[in-house]
Amino acid sequence: MSDVEGYETQFCFYLEDEDVFRFVDVPSCETVAEIPTLIEGATYISTSIDRIAEGRTYSYVSSLNTADVDADNNALHRLAWFDKNGNFVRYEYINVGSDVTLAQVYVDQVAFDPYLFNTDSKREYLFLVKVLDDPNSSSSATSEYLRLYNEDGDILLSQGPDTETGAKLSSIYLQNAGTSLAKLMVIYYQSSTDSFYANHFALPLSRFAGGDGTSENPYHLATAGDVMQINSAPGAHYVVDCDIDFDYYVWGGNDCTFTGSIDGQGYAIENMRLTGTGLVSNMFSGASIKNLYIVDSEHTGEGGGFVAGYMGGSTSGPTRIDNVHVKNCVAESSTYQPFGAIAGSLTVYSQINDCSATGVDFNISGDSQVGGIVGEMRSSASVSNCYVTGTIAGNVVGGITGGTLSEDENIVNCHVDAAVIGGSCAGGIVGDCARSSVKFCYVEGSVEANGDSKAQAGGIAGYINTYYEGVTSKSTHIGNCIVAAESITANPDAPTSIAHRIAGSTSYDRPEIDWDHVTSDMEYADYPHLDPVVEAYFGDNYAIGLALIDGTVEDATTTTEGKTIAIEDLESHVTSTGWALGEDSSNPWKVLAEGMALYYEDAVNDFSGIVSAVAPANKAITFDGTTIKAEGQFAVYNTSGMLVLKGNGEANASQLGKGIYIVAAANSTLKIVIR
Repeated sequence: MSDVEGYETQFCFYLEDEDVFRFVDVPSCETVAEIPTLIEGATYISTSIDRIAEGRTYSYVSSLNTADVDADNNALHRLAWFDKNGNFVRYEYINVGSDVTLAQVYVDQVAFDPYLFNTDSKREYLFLVKVLDDPNSSSSATSEYLRLYNEDGDILLSQGPDTETGAKLSSIYLQNAGTSLAKLMVIYYQSSTDSFYANHFALPLSRFAGGDGTSENPYHLATAGDVMQINSAPGAHYVVDCDIDFDYYVWGGNDCTFTGSIDGQGYAIENMRLTGTGLVSNMFSGASIKNLYIVDSEHTGEGGGFVAGYMGGSTSGPTRIDNVHVKNCVAESSTYQPFGAIAGSLTVYSQINDCSATGVDFNISGDSQVGGIVGEMRSSASVSNCYVTGTIAGNVVGGITGGTLSEDENIVNCHVDAAVIGGSCAGGIVGDCARSSVKFCYVEGSVEANGDSKAQAGGIAGYINTYYEGVTSKSTHIGNCIVAAESITANPDAPTSIAHRIAGSTSYDRPEIDWDHVTSDMEYADYPHLDPVVEAYFGDNYAIGLALIDGTVEDATTTTEGKTIAIEDLESHVTSTGWALGEDSSNPWKVLAEGMALYYEDAVNDFSGIVSAVAPANKAITFDGTTIKAEGQFAVYNTSGMLVLKGNGEANASQLGKGIYIVAAANSTLKIVIR
């Protein structure tokens, strides 16, 4: 059997005495299903059988040995579908035409991939058929053809005998299926010359819902298959036409250097299971992605983000991501590569503006930099007007970015209300800060550093490089920030345990040369000018609702603890200290009774995408997250249209895998999500 992500390898055995197919997981050797060869007492399935991934679960499908015929004498080839427990679900009929006398379908998970042959939402089927040479005569002579049908019976491709050379089909195979180099290879044998030759067809045969990829007429993305073809034209321009549901399709992302543009037009891409570094792996040369939601998706790749892995620009054309929102997404991996909701690395004048990561749950182990928005920043990169909620956990962690690598990065007007959990280092905005500029940021939630040897925590930054007189140029690099976190803690048992309301470990706590953050081969005798200066290059930083963590530090706007103010004084304070108050990107802040918020937060929080739904009381169907109830009989279908559950009155939905389903009763339907 084909492998399915998240499940064991599986083998199928035919038990002659019992006349059943038995499916056994390996290495557990557990029998997980049995399917009789005779179903519904009358129809035999064949040994052409495989398991097909569908969302988070899988189904079995088998080709039947006999076909039906419709009123127009068309042969209807039948496929039998079974759930993962071996229960018969439905027949599927593929109209192969009236001129076909024998049909054999290629049953294989790769061939059943709905996006292999086409990027539309219809599944295609690859058949070897015998076709009457002259359907209008009494002759029974036939020729072999390769035909590709869609689920409606339309013939998308037909390859038969070569009428010019007399060559006939010899063999057929799929090459590099599941990659950007996928091809359908059709091999011919020419008897007159005793030779072989091949016709090959690049897959998919067609892609995109319209457009030509220019800025004036961009390609249109309407399905998951369309999105997965961005790497076929990485310099093109794209628009998203509608909400796109990946239905938990496991996908490695577009592994390409993207230099074009994507305008999401406010639509969402939902339910991705990313194993690569992002929607696109790299962005360069002024590439842009904007106006898009990524919802209810998973990331298990080695670093990167849900949108991009690496972003690099230039002074002439900054690469940028604007108004992109990652919502209710999960990331879990062990990596040394930087990770953030939007991107892994942000470099060389690249920008992330007006973006958010809300309701996220990131748990990245390994010695990596992890941020709510971006993993690491370097070379004059900038982040502005970004908003983060949820949980961000790793080793070096920041609510916005895990780390910055120079004085030239800029973070401004960002709001974090998350649980920021680091090992050696955790900061409400930036974990490990190389004296980059952090201005006008507001932090709520909690910050925790729990490392065993080092634990450094700060409301804005967890660690800040030492200031060296005559070497470091930037003075005030954290300014006009407010920390209203519930708690900021560092593991008290760690040999190095430092926490402050504004910045954790600085030269206030390290009045010696910090060789790890200068260079490894320096000797102090060679650099006598490297005189560390106690950190005092902060300005106008405040704390609300949290007592001094280190009582030896002055309660003042220029210290690592900041100055205490009351929530009641917040509005007058921000009004008088230059915070940009308004309702747009240029003036992004609003003052609320409970604190500060960016202008778009309500819209992001209200955006639902596809969510669990409960029908009103006067409707025929209800769902409470576990039980489906309806008036009389009802049926449940997955997003591929497969019947997966029947009920009468009520049914327990816990037997369904996680995913999106449609419940249909007599006079009502309801879309639900099993999480």
